[in-house]
Amino acid sequence: MFFAGEAAACASGARCVTPAPRAATDTGDCLSGTRCIRVPQRLPEPSPYVVGSRLDPGTYSILANVDRYDLDRPRDGWAYVVIEDWALRVDLSSREVLEDVTGKMPHWFR
Repeated sequence: MFFAGEAAACASGARCVTPAPRAATDTGDCLSGTRCIRVPQRLPEPSPYVVGSRLDPGTYSILANVDRYDLDRPRDGWAYVVIEDWALRVDLSSREVLEDVTGKMPHWFR
């Protein structure tokens, strides 16, 4: 299938494109002259790591090169760690979770 023109946003938030060479259609959900292609979005899962909980030793890796991920530099005894698919800010001495920073990571992290 070939597409003509730029992708536009539909009223429902789905992405719309204008297929070529097809007749203009109006599904009621999209702009006139476009057809919607619905792209399911992955809903974020709630973090299993609650602020204040403690991580078990040896279950995580310390995240190096934080500048690459556009995160603040670690200070005051905390660091960023990766455990499973989650990035967390953790106090190193107590292993207490201070913040879930997964949502601040670039899209290619997950």
